[in-house]
Amino acid sequence: MRLRPILLLCIAILVPPLDAQPRRVGILVYSGMEILDFAGPAAVFAAAGQHAKEGQRGFEILTVGRDRAPAVAMSCLDVLPDHDLSSCPKLDVLVIPGGVPRELMNDRNLLAWIAARAAKADVTLSVCTGAFVAAKAGLLDGKEATTHWAALPLLQPRFPKVKTRNERRFVDAGSIVTAAGVSSGIDAALHVVDRLENRDLAFAAARAIRHRWNSSGVAPDGLVGDAKERLRIVQRTLGVGKIEETGGPAIDVHLPLHDGTRLIDIAGPAEVYRTAREGVGYRVLTVGEKEGAVVDCSGVRIRARSGPRERRGAIVVASRGMAGVDESLSIVEKRFGREEAERTARTIEYPWHDMVAKAERIRVTREVKEQNAAMSAAFKRGDMKAVAAFYADNAVLISASGHRVEGREAVDAYWTRITDGHEWKLEVKSVEGRKGMCIQRGKSTLVRKNDDGTLREGIVEFMLVWVRGKDGRLRITMDAYW
Repeated sequence: MRLRPILLLCIAILVPPLDAQPRRVGILVYSGMEILDFAGPAAVFAAAGQHAKEGQRGFEILTVGRDRAPAVAMSCLDVLPDHDLSSCPKLDVLVIPGGVPRELMNDRNLLAWIAARAAKADVTLSVCTGAFVAAKAGLLDGKEATTHWAALPLLQPRFPKVKTRNERRFVDAGSIVTAAGVSSGIDAALHVVDRLENRDLAFAAARAIRHRWNSSGVAPDGLVGDAKERLRIVQRTLGVGKIEETGGPAIDVHLPLHDGTRLIDIAGPAEVYRTAREGVGYRVLTVGEKEGAVVDCSGVRIRARSGPRERRGAIVVASRGMAGVDESLSIVEKRFGREEAERTARTIEYPWHDMVAKAERIRVTREVKEQNAAMSAAFKRGDMKAVAAFYADNAVLISASGHRVEGREAVDAYWTRITDGHEWKLEVKSVEGRKGMCIQRGKSTLVRKNDDGTLREGIVEFMLVWVRGKDGRLRITMDAYW
């Protein structure tokens, strides 16, 4: 009995308190899931665990299957679950990847398990079509949510209690965070790290996997396809519809697996090659360097579906983090052209290179043209106060001679003294910049009335600097003409 206090003291020293133990992240794995949907969040939480500092709990990863059978991701990789539903320990974070989850949505036992585990977790994260599973389990009732842009129009009609949000990479609804398509799950997982720990750790994890974190959750321009692309994605998911010719035989893509492999290094490229030309342009193969399972650096047990192969003529993926996605899209572009590479990027919702910037320029140019048209209309109806309102309070007008008109009152006076205006045409020659600030170059043709009723025309070149204000409107901060 005298040894009992000493034993308790030893236990207290050797066993860390619960609030010092790593948060347990359980990733639901199943056959038909997208590889990046589970590998992306797994890489984020693993990196956050590795970079956690003293005083931070960090994270540890485990995988959970409906049973202990291997879960086949994208028909090319086996994931061996650490637990089945009955043996799974308490979870702090539950992750539901997307893919083709039809069987999951019809499994009442699984849905009840998800609802029970989510109720006790700090947060649940769904990725892509994993939102449909979460909705079926009742986790999204009365909450805002998102999913892949191609599936978003189907979510609310099927689950009327869900409030869908478009133009979002992820939506934080408190107990659950929903991510849009595929690569969006990485941004959402980083948001969860930020929320449960802090932003510095989230950025450290993003750097570790070489990912450009979109912490705002707002989807950038250019990542949503049209109705035709939506149909192609649905057909590919269901395995129906006509597949276009590739323009050549399928090229093998080898994803090498060994102990210590970082799944994130191969998952992104795998998504690209599997998606390009509906997956018939490339044949994606996981290649094991030994028989049986290997353990990736986050502790996930995986197994290749083919042994060592002849590498001649094959693309061998050897990248570091999400940088491999950029490299793979460039390879697709060289073979199938820019349009197919951009379509592939949209399908996996990956903001590739200048694709987003190009879409943003198109959007800003359209907005500037609309502003020009509204200014011209106000001028034509003689509403010079409305014309002046397009200028910011600190705007500056500079003429060819160098004369300056500066500030709200001066700009208002400059325009309101014009009483003989007839017509004003503004031609857009170029728009450069981003949606927060842009520079417009163009030609102005201003027509005014003479006393005898005739018209006189003044033509100048101009440059306008547009800046977006807190109210979201673009206004002119500088107007130089010559």
